[in-house]
Amino acid sequence: MTLRLTLKPGEAVLIGTTRLTVVSRGPCTVILEGNAPVMRAAECIDEAEATDPLSRYRYVLQEIYLRNDLQSLLLEYITAASRLIAAQPEMLGLVERANAYLQEGALWEAVRLGRYAGRGGTESTRRAALTEPTPMPARERAN
Repeated sequence: MTLRLTLKPGEAVLIGTTRLTVVSRGPCTVILEGNAPVMRAAECIDEAEATDPLSRYRYVLQEIYLRNDLQSLLLEYITAASRLIAAQPEMLGLVERANAYLQEGALWEAVRLGRYAGRGGTESTRRAALTEPTPMPARERAN
């Protein structure tokens, strides 16, 4: 798959576990070909910031996605999910939905649910996130 990203000066993206930072004075367009996971750095959580159960859960989901490796992070994921549910029982439905996405191999979908949980939201949007599939991010395809 080909992905075209337009990045601003100083903006960074993670491509798998590699960080790409723009050092030019103006915006630049980068074309990525392949299937590597991509996240804007501004949307990522640093491990040092993942200090409460929700942010730790989001961090682990992010790492599963960026490394494309559920197996090596499975124990850490289970621990983070258990701690989140113990601290916030209302997150059980969200964790169950994320689990289903992970089992399907839909890692980005699980990350989106985790990101949603970190932002809060209204009860109706929370219910929608738990019951409806979340779309993949809109990506501008290169010609």
